[in-house]
Amino acid sequence: MAIGRGWQRFWHFANQCKAATLFSENIRLERFTRRYSSTTAEILSTPLPEFEGRPGINSYQDLYKFSLEHPDVFWGTLARSRLEWIKDFDVVQDCNLSEGKISWFLNGKINVSGTNTQNS
Repeated sequence: MAIGRGWQRFWHFANQCKAATLFSENIRLERFTRRYSSTTAEILSTPLPEFEGRPGINSYQDLYKFSLEHPDVFWGTLARSRLEWIKDFDVVQDCNLSEGKISWFLNGKINVSGTNTQNS
């Protein structure tokens, strides 16, 4: 059974669209790679001024190591400096993966509304 001329045009168009989409995706991936990769194999990071000047933290790798070795200090510092808390938390984390228990920022109450509670 021969495919009609209309179907041939449709498949030709569909293949052109697929090729254009793949080309577009490759361009986006190339731009992303150029923007977010480093020739020194160092991962770029968002600046974290909360940890500037802290002894022993001079690079992304140092910061990453610090976050693994002192997760309560790392995440507690970021949470307190970057989020508005109505009531400060007592404990940063209480996690036990084998029991399926994962709790963060215990007894804290966060302001998710974005309104300033300081002047209320």
